[in-house]
Amino acid sequence: PGGSNSGPIPPEVGQQTTFTVILGVTGGTNGLEDVVARVVLAPGVEYIGPVDPLDITANAVRVDQVTHELSWDIGALPPGVGVLSDPKEYAFRIGLTPTEGMVGTIPVLLETITAAGRDTFIDRILDATDDFVDLTLRDDRLLNKSSDQKVIPAQ
Repeated sequence: PGGSNSGPIPPEVGQQTTFTVILGVTGGTNGLEDVVARVVLAPGVEYIGPVDPLDITANAVRVDQVTHELSWDIGALPPGVGVLSDPKEYAFRIGLTPTEGMVGTIPVLLETITAAGRDTFIDRILDATDDFVDLTLRDDRLLNKSSDQKVIPAQ
């Protein structure tokens, strides 16, 4: 659903290349309430929208155009989500349009990835942070050559 990714690889100045992000959130032994996941998009990256236009999860997602922050209000996570059952996931598309200043660099796509929620058993806020995501995309088997990862000048 929602089409597929497009654009040049390696990324080219002034040309948009799109990527699919699957944001997955897991819980713990205890249940969590008021869970919110946040992603800050890097400069030159824009939020395009959900991969599946009918995904109702998108109703709980807000994007701040000024701060480039995507905020997903997940709500409650029962105990064991992501371990005993599938993680909560939101799949969305982003677009990178490199600038001249990015030539020769491996661009960052997602600067900050965090999640926080209140543990219902111990009544404390728990939070987690994940590493930034750049174009090395270690999980992408099709994009594994270093020459595909660096921005090139406009052709």
